[in-house]
Amino acid sequence: MQYAKNEPSCQDNGDGTITDLVMGLMWAQSVDMDNDGDIDAADKKTYDEALAGAESFDLAGYDDWRLPTIKEQYSLILFSGMDPSGYDDNSTDGLVPFIDTDTFDFAYGDTDAGERIIDTQYASSSLYCAGAQCSDPKDGDPAEYPTGFGPQGDAIRIFNHVRCFRDI
Repeated sequence: MQYAKNEPSCQDNGDGTITDLVMGLMWAQSVDMDNDGDIDAADKKTYDEALAGAESFDLAGYDDWRLPTIKEQYSLILFSGMDPSGYDDNSTDGLVPFIDTDTFDFAYGDTDAGERIIDTQYASSSLYCAGAQCSDPKDGDPAEYPTGFGPQGDAIRIFNHVRCFRDI
């Protein structure tokens, strides 16, 4: 049995926002949270920072942004990318992420900051029993990561990019 699907249809609003015409959502085009013109490790947030940042996010005159659920975020995933799991090189030449990079800004992990290129998860508001679910536009898979502290009370270094959205 085959099912009909909706092809992605996005509109660049020219103000840093993208409207998903299929889902009826407006997304921030970039995850450059410190507004320095590049996407790197400094833009990533902890789960609590991502939630708070979404609540205070202001873009294009809108202040009703929020952190998407994993399902809402997963609507941006394209299944035509190339999974870099197990990739040992720091060069991203030839890699194809699972998000439309003609529409949305994207960056692999910040190797200059000691990250691996696969360190590029996006925070969501969806929780599971021990943490939060993230979408992963570098390989198209949802992932689950802890949100707080390990068994010894040590902070777990889980930082994610944040792409806010709002209903239109």
